[in-house]
Order: sequence, then structure tokens, then C-alpha cells
Amino acid sequence: MNVTDLAVTEFDIPPETISVFTDTQEIENSAELMVVDSPKQFSKGAQALAVIKFAKKKIASVLKEQKQKAHAVHSAICAYESQLSAPLEHAESLMKEKMVCWRTKQIVEEETKILNGEICVSVIPDAENIGWRDYWKAEIINESVIPQRFWSVDKKKLSDFAKTNKGLVEVEGVEFVKGMTIINNS
Repeated sequence: MNVTDLAVTEFDIPPETISVFTDTQEIENSAELMVVDSPKQFSKGAQALAVIKFAKKKIASVLKEQKQKAHAVHSAICAYESQLSAPLEHAESLMKEKMVCWRTKQIVEEETKILNGEICVSVIPDAENIGWRDYWKAEIINESVIPQRFWSVDKKKLSDFAKTNKGLVEVEGVEFVKGMTIINNS
């Protein structure tokens, strides 16, 4: 796809992006062809990373205003949609609550009649657009007695701990692994 093929309603492509797009393709081609197998090539790789970082900043800078406008419009539309939908969400919640309450009460009455030996025909109608699903949820009463199998491990806390202690302090059941990444300080 070529950048000039991009057509979005209400979006004017800044002319500066066309030259940037050509540059990015050249940078990508150079990266694909580059071989890092010596100190000299390693240094060239570092220079290439600086060029890549600069190009990424340039793209973000060129599109910053359009992104801000799009974000503002999106936020306004979402807020308006929420405002319009709020009464409907409330109405839906009320109606569901009332229907569940009546149905639950009716089921109890019908089961009681059946247990008492009475003949009972259910008066709960089958509505075409209504389905029922039971659900279960947990409410914690005493956190200290919950079995260990329901505990969760906080991997972020463990990683932060490893970073702080440089992996020197052991934690039972955990292996701290050192990795490496390149930081492009261009």
C-alpha cells in the first residue's frame, strides 16, 4: 500500500508524510540488507538505530495534530453516546431486575405448590426475545482462610523485586532470568 492510496473521510494527509513514507521504506530496506558481524558494522547499526528513532519521532510529530483532533472528536462522540444511552441503560437494568425478581418469586411459589402436592401450571411466559442464564459469583468473607490454589502470583511485583535485587535474592519457586535489550539514546 502506498501512503497516497490512504483515504479516510475527514482526514487530510499532511504532505510531509509522503516524503517520510519514502524515507521509511529506504530505512527498512537498509536494515534488511545490513549485516552486523564486526565492530565497524555494530557501530553502523547504532547509527541506523539513531536514524530510525529520528524518523519515528518525525512521523509522530507530523501526525500529532491530526491525532489530537481525532482523539477529541472520538472522546466527544463517546461522551455524547454515553449521555444518550444512560437512560436506556438504567431502564434496561430496572426492567431486568423487576423481571428476575418476579420470575424468582413465581418459581418459588410454583415449587411450593408442587411440594404440597398441588397441581401447578406455570404462568411464567416464554418470551421470544428473553433467555435465562444462571450465574455464580464469589464474595470473599474471610481472605485469610482461602485455599492457596485460589491465590494469584503478581508477576510484575516479582519482576520489580528481581530488578531491585538484580536477581541475587532467591524466591522459592521462582527463577530470575537476566535479559538484554538495546536502548536507543539518540
